[in-house]
Amino acid sequence: MAKTILIQVQNKIATCLTEEPLVCDNSDYVVNFQFDSEWSEHSLKTARFRTNGTYVDVVFDGTECPVPPVSDAKILWVGVYA
Repeated sequence: MAKTILIQVQNKIATCLTEEPLVCDNSDYVVNFQFDSEWSEHSLKTARFRTNGTYVDVVFDGTECPVPPVSDAKILWVGVYA
């Protein structure tokens, strides 16, 4: 079963509500975004996962997005845009 990272997006600010460490090289994480009403007109969104100077974009529909495997990272930045 996938582990969920909860991110709230309100007034164009994303805030992580999950305080659990991630294990590198795992593919069993998903991000569940809680969007404010500003996002209601956008069905397709793109999550950007950035670490170590590189990034991976994942296009998704709805509020849940798989986290791509992350290697050798101490910090994972997550953003979203439509």
